[in-house]
Amino acid sequence: MEIGDEHKVYEVKVMGGTITVPFQANSPEGEMSYTYEIEESAQSWITPISAPATRALRDVTKSFLIGPNTEVEHQPREGKIIFKSKNSTDKKPIQFTVMVKQAEFVATPPINAINAAARNGNGDGDVFKADVYGNNNAPDPNS
Repeated sequence: MEIGDEHKVYEVKVMGGTITVPFQANSPEGEMSYTYEIEESAQSWITPISAPATRALRDVTKSFLIGPNTEVEHQPREGKIIFKSKNSTDKKPIQFTVMVKQAEFVATPPINAINAAARNGNGDGDVFKADVYGNNNAPDPNS
């Protein structure tokens, strides 16, 4: 099995997406000559999409769905996928590791909310009022 260095790290946006890992495998057409293992800490957000479609070294791809990173704000995450050859004649299987790096989740205010202010009600019980202003010429919320 072989993979180019340019395919060993994937950077994924916070909302997730699909990665496709291209590599070469040594097996007959239609026979899966490799295994892969998603590290345990990443199994909840990296999901294999489908089995490979296809004894010479041939081009192969394996796709994974990367789930959105919305669990912890301001925390990027990383996960590894380890591919191993099933046909290796060596005592140690031929393998390579793919690193998936996903951007951090950053909460953003609603669109057009430039000056958001919250204040107590007018003394009529437990009333809470929130005023959202859509421009910088908004009245002072404390007045």
